[in-house]
Amino acid sequence: MNDVNEATATLLEEKPHLRSHLEDLLSHDKRGTWEFDDIELDSGEFGELVSRGIVEEHEGGYRLVDRNAVEMALFGEASHSSTSRVDGQQLSAAVPDIDYRRQGPLVALLAGVALIRTVFNFGAVFRSDHITLTGNDPYFYWYSVNRLSRSSLQAFSLEALTKLPEGIHNHDVLTTVSLWWATVLFGGSPRTGGIVLAVYPVVSGVITAALIYWFAIRLLNDHRMGLASVALLAVVPAHAYRTSIGFADHDAFDFLWLALTAFALLVVLQSRDRDGTSREAITGMCIVGVGVVAQVMSWRAGPLLVAPVGIFLFFSTFKSVQREKSPLEDTRGVLLGLGVAAALGLVTHFVFGWMPLYRAASPLFLLVGSLSVVGLGEAAYRVGRSQRVFVLTSVTVSGFFAMFLAWILPGFSGALERFVGYMIQFQSSGIAETMGLFSGSLGIVFAPVLIFGFVLFLGLPYLIIGTHHAYRQDNLGWLLLSVYGWSFFLLSLVQIRFGGYLALFITVPAGIGFVHIAARTDVLQEFEFFSAGRKFSRPTLPSSRTLGYLLLLFMLIGGIGGLQSAVKMNQLAVGEEQYETAVGINNYEEAREFSYPENYVLSDWGVNRFYNYLVNGESRTYGYAKNNYEEFITATNGESAYNKYKERVGFVVINEGLDRLGEQTLQSKLRTYPEGGGSGQSSVSNYRLIINGDGLRVFALVGGGTITGQAPPNSSVVVQQNVTVGETSFNYRRSVQATMNGWYVVTVPYPGQYTILNDTETVTEHDIRDPGFITNGQGRAYWTFNEGRGEVAFDAVGGNHARVNGTSWTTNPKNRAVHFDGSGSIVVKNASQLWNEQFILTVRFKTDPDVNYSSAVRFPRLVSTSPETPFRRTDGYMLALSSGNVVAAAGNGSEAAVVNGPTVTDGEWHRLTFMRNGSRYRLYLDGQFVGEESFDGDIQNSEAFRIGATSQGERGFVGTIDEARFNTSVADP
Repeated sequence: MNDVNEATATLLEEKPHLRSHLEDLLSHDKRGTWEFDDIELDSGEFGELVSRGIVEEHEGGYRLVDRNAVEMALFGEASHSSTSRVDGQQLSAAVPDIDYRRQGPLVALLAGVALIRTVFNFGAVFRSDHITLTGNDPYFYWYSVNRLSRSSLQAFSLEALTKLPEGIHNHDVLTTVSLWWATVLFGGSPRTGGIVLAVYPVVSGVITAALIYWFAIRLLNDHRMGLASVALLAVVPAHAYRTSIGFADHDAFDFLWLALTAFALLVVLQSRDRDGTSREAITGMCIVGVGVVAQVMSWRAGPLLVAPVGIFLFFSTFKSVQREKSPLEDTRGVLLGLGVAAALGLVTHFVFGWMPLYRAASPLFLLVGSLSVVGLGEAAYRVGRSQRVFVLTSVTVSGFFAMFLAWILPGFSGALERFVGYMIQFQSSGIAETMGLFSGSLGIVFAPVLIFGFVLFLGLPYLIIGTHHAYRQDNLGWLLLSVYGWSFFLLSLVQIRFGGYLALFITVPAGIGFVHIAARTDVLQEFEFFSAGRKFSRPTLPSSRTLGYLLLLFMLIGGIGGLQSAVKMNQLAVGEEQYETAVGINNYEEAREFSYPENYVLSDWGVNRFYNYLVNGESRTYGYAKNNYEEFITATNGESAYNKYKERVGFVVINEGLDRLGEQTLQSKLRTYPEGGGSGQSSVSNYRLIINGDGLRVFALVGGGTITGQAPPNSSVVVQQNVTVGETSFNYRRSVQATMNGWYVVTVPYPGQYTILNDTETVTEHDIRDPGFITNGQGRAYWTFNEGRGEVAFDAVGGNHARVNGTSWTTNPKNRAVHFDGSGSIVVKNASQLWNEQFILTVRFKTDPDVNYSSAVRFPRLVSTSPETPFRRTDGYMLALSSGNVVAAAGNGSEAAVVNGPTVTDGEWHRLTFMRNGSRYRLYLDGQFVGEESFDGDIQNSEAFRIGATSQGERGFVGTIDEARFNTSVADP
């Protein structure tokens, strides 16, 4: 026992009533140098402490001579605090003193925090062959981390930080880079990245809980309330699921920096070294600076998270002016911390190129605005102006400052407009987290219970009491907590995504409420909320009986939150059927060696990133699915939907549960497939069932194999085969009607041998993936256009069947033909054989007498293999009209043979023939020779052959075409 210990013990024996005052004195001493006005001892009792060598003067104030000795006298054991003496000066760490032998309750609670966030979804995240993160957005971060890991950038290199790819440096850059560094640190493979992303939210959640504990005991001087805050935070659903295993969104990272910043602000505010020279104050200011800029870099909306700092400074200044105090004295440390943040924000932008300037400069804006407010308050204090004048001038200056930023800073006003638009779209966005706290269909009571359990309702009354205390007693710590709490409460009213942030600050007053209830029921000792002389509680293990009562009380208050946390985590986890579906799609596309976007999966946007990450690794955005999935499944024409999406989509996932849509929608047809779409419905012929689950079906979008043939006119033709998909077997059956001239065509999505009438036809996988008609390769074609209906014009001699697009069939049974209105055409694909050194091309047509071919339709094409060019630059060959006159041309794109003929705008039938014989080109009209041109140039073959327009669909013809022929045998017509 040293002299200080002996002197303290003697004093307590003589004056036991001083025990509570000494305990309060210990609390003050841990924060640094204190003054006589900070304590409740009278001058006589204080003088006795000095005379007995327990207290000494220090840097204009007072300190305990030996804090450990005083604690030994008070509690029988020193706290083993993390203090040391350097050059005779005692330095106190910012983190409260911890007696590690008495921290069993805290360790147990932090373990509970980790357990709750791990146990429910561990198996759903770590599977035998894959890691499946929970939710949708985490796959964006996994994609970004993989992108960085596969790049040539060297992690931990300053040069690499200046070369981050587009979409990362201006996004949630610090979150992504930190996860990348952690991935590289542990190996750098995609699976390592998955492990890092899966585990990091839990680690962040535990650290955040510890910071809230330290914040609570620093503010409340009571370990019981700190422990209660941690226990309640563990079961707040809004925080629990966002820090659960696998939920690797930005939120967990935000929570950590937000809690650290709030704690550092509290340290700075409670530091009694107003000149800011103590180790504690300097450390706190630096952490404030780092924390503020880290929040801005971690999330695109990060500036919103640091806004409460400015709000706090406004109210703090207001209270100082009201109480005729200097606001600068109370806020100097915070302002210095914001100065650090402003400098770091500008460095990250101008040195590394991170973030748009308006976002990187947001800490600077916060600093300038805060300096303006504090400066106005200081001026009001010095000249004796009222707080009303301060408020009016502050609002005015802030308004002008905002307008100045909008005028001078590129992107600021646009970003502000986008933010406001995003915040007010909560009623119609369809995204659950953008709904307001009380705006859901569950009501104003039940909805908050699902998000916060009973913690919100327990914490709000005590937050109100604390806010009143902060206002009445000028308590900066409580003002800080109040501003953070109410700020995120208001944001949660708009969008519940901010519920996790609110949880950090509502659990502290809720912890007070928990201890208060326990005290009122005689489970714990009674206390006064804000008594400066309240006994400082030590973290000790309670008796088994007390522990039992506390657990019962905790279950009553936090049980519903814990249950809802488990439910929410289960909802976010990837279900077994979803996982098996993604694996099945992946196996299918790997066997066929698809490349992106051939293997893009179109699904409900809420799981779209998951499907595409497992199938093709491209999970950057779900925007395409959000904009197109509903339109796709509600389409009524499956063929049109296929033609629209075939270049962008490889697979579509159909949810069996979406039965709210009409029977004619593609969703309904595919959901009841093959019964609802297999018999006689061509609208599903481009969709191959590849996975048939209990609740999910997956279809591959395929061109389809085309089977053509002849049958009795107008007869019914059945095409069928037995198909097996997984463990499901069914008869795929299509029934089509032959055309009026006895042709039929059917498109099928499955390879195999089909039974047709009394014959069979084999369709290969190649036929499915590269759809088209099989030709006989003899360089002949004859389209009679006598079908009278359908979407195919059949080639009766060469198999060069053509697709009819945007035209109409005439109904005259004696002269069937195709009418063109200028917007449609007839397309022959793979038409390379319709070419030779010798050929004859004939088309029978008539113009529309009501059309002015000299102005309205000047240069329509009758038949063409050339794109739209002047006739003298024809690249291929064509028959066309020029202001109502027939014209034929053939060339190589630079020069051409052009033969002009007479006018044909009389509305009568005409037969136009173009003949090539080597370098000689002749044109005939109705059997009469029109003219001849020679051309020795090399004319390239073309895959494109179109009737009624150019090869690319321009210069549409208006009129009627009765037939078209192509033959490589040359004879004068």
